[in-house]
Amino acid sequence: MKRKDIIYFIFGISILALVVLSACNDFKTPPTMWDPNKSYPTGAVITSVLPVNSAIAGVREIALIGKFSSNLDSNWIYFGSEQAIIKHLSTAADTLVVYRPAISGAFTIDATVLKADSIGKFSYNLESPIRSSDISAIAGTYLVMEAGKGDTMWIASKGYINMLLPNGTDLIPYKDTSYLKAKIGKTATDFAQNFSDMKFGPHGFLYATFNTTASNILYQLHPDSATPVVYARFTASNSTSKFDFNSNGDLYTGKSIGLFLVKPGSTPVAVGDYTGITFVEIRVINGYVYAANTTSLFRSQINPDGTVGSKQPVVNIAADTNLTGCTISSFNLASDGTVFLSLLGNANYSLYILENGSLSPYYYLSNILPTGIDQLIWGGDRYLYLSRGKTGTSAATRLYRMGMAKEDNTPLHGAPYLGRSL
Repeated sequence: MKRKDIIYFIFGISILALVVLSACNDFKTPPTMWDPNKSYPTGAVITSVLPVNSAIAGVREIALIGKFSSNLDSNWIYFGSEQAIIKHLSTAADTLVVYRPAISGAFTIDATVLKADSIGKFSYNLESPIRSSDISAIAGTYLVMEAGKGDTMWIASKGYINMLLPNGTDLIPYKDTSYLKAKIGKTATDFAQNFSDMKFGPHGFLYATFNTTASNILYQLHPDSATPVVYARFTASNSTSKFDFNSNGDLYTGKSIGLFLVKPGSTPVAVGDYTGITFVEIRVINGYVYAANTTSLFRSQINPDGTVGSKQPVVNIAADTNLTGCTISSFNLASDGTVFLSLLGNANYSLYILENGSLSPYYYLSNILPTGIDQLIWGGDRYLYLSRGKTGTSAATRLYRMGMAKEDNTPLHGAPYLGRSL
């Protein structure tokens, strides 16, 4: 290459390099990731929560007061790490009601509005809704339970009565009832009869019926007695299974051939129009006899002489298509007259409340309470006991103590239990 050509080549390379370098320094400003002029939805604000500060067990709904999105679906509410399900948003978007979540303890409620740049927060506390007691030591038998004074639970199984102390842990044998075999069976093996019902009654004794072929004797379980004490005997079979007492000590009982009244020291007489109904529960509450079979709950007003009026329907679950396949296992009433039923046959819910003539699960979420509840028993305080495992395996046999309350955080007690006061 000639000298002149070399000079031109070097000059050309220099010009090309200058052009390339100039192009590399021609930066374009990237778009901003955040537009300072863009408007965002107003964030949620929680100024207060009802019930105030905390909700005791039994409260089913929590109301958040403040400011929220008017679009219900744009509001996200978290109790700790658990998202709550919204039931209702007020027209002014200043009150938002959520169903009680399946969480307990102290935590922060977070209220978020979709695409908002702030979060509303509020410290809150939820009392644990339920306590479980393991009674598998007496599992596999037909369990009937009753609550005594001080919320000691009395648990009857084949041939035995046990006491579960109020701490929910200590299970103590109370009485071997095999002495009754002379009356309800001829041999020790024949005694393997299940309790049908057990309640407190006159003089503070426990009274019981057994699921025998005859089902015609109601016993007084005297704590010091070594011989059977027959409290009431019926001439016809299938006369007594479920029962309860009124404040006068009058006994109301039945199995499948009608309802009977037994006044202290008197012989049984048939009352009411309950022929053909097989009872699953009988309770005397607020001047009425309440009685249920597997599909319906009835009540009859008690007359001054102890007899009862005609039966009045309270609820019929067979008429509710949402409860197809369900059966009533037990019922009870609160002091304000609210009716609670336990149902078998639903995979998600067992405890129901009767409101405005229709039944609905007590809690909206299905993972708060157990299913398969056999019996509902009110204790002396604000606790409703849920018995599960009447004929179940050890894994299924549990007694649950459930706190009860009204929506204003007022404790809810059971209707007066007349048997404990006699």
